Amino acid sequence: MATVEAPVDQHEIVPADWPEIIETRVWIGREDDYFFALCDEFDVIGQGPTPRAAFRQMVEMVDGYLHVCAAQGLSYHDVRRPLPLAKRTSFHAQALLSWLLRRVVQDYGVRERATSFVPEAAPAPAHC
Repeated sequence: MATVEAPVDQHEIVPADWPEIIETRVWIGREDDYFFALCDEFDVIGQGPTPRAAFRQMVEMVDGYLHVCAAQGLSYHDVRRPLPLAKRTSFHAQALLSWLLRRVVQDYGVRERATSFVPEAAPAPAHC
């Protein structure tokens, strides 16, 4: 499980309804010549030449998205953009099939990975 943390300054604000730690599922797979990492909770995807590179890019993108949302003072309910049920079900089926056939599908199957994020506090608004 990966955790993204950022230093919190005493002048930074995280919206009150946000959880302290955001846990989410990440789907890692391969398409053609690249790997992808799809964050289940926020529908954000990263890609790269390796599974690790795709995962790192996705973590950076989710971290940036959370930072911007916190800076705008959005509620956690408005920030979440979970994958549609049909897409999640499809990934679950692909992950199960990959697990069952792991010796045959080693590089090309979809895998599931859990991760969590610690919401980055947004800077307090500047007063003019």
